[in-house]
Amino acid sequence: MCLTHISRQLILNEKAQTNEGNEKMIERNYINKCKIVEKVFEDNGYLLNVYINVDELVEMADSDGWVNLTIAKRMEVSDKGATHYAYENEFKPQKQESKTDDGLPF
Repeated sequence: MCLTHISRQLILNEKAQTNEGNEKMIERNYINKCKIVEKVFEDNGYLLNVYINVDELVEMADSDGWVNLTIAKRMEVSDKGATHYAYENEFKPQKQESKTDDGLPF
């Protein structure tokens, strides 16, 4: 591991621990039973091979049966070759009130 990488990791860890900017820490629900491996081709194209345990996804499904996931690249490839990880994306858009009379003709 190079010195630059170690230094960067220490800075990231310190920021996470001190919670700079008093930002709200996000609790993430990681997909534990998954493996995501990136395959890079000679033409620089790539794809992700994703293996996920269905039982874990069923537990995360909402009332309509949907699971929103975010896939992020790992800083280092795992011992088993995983290049990415996944976690539940819990973003819920806020409903905006529609204006019926804004003075515009259209």
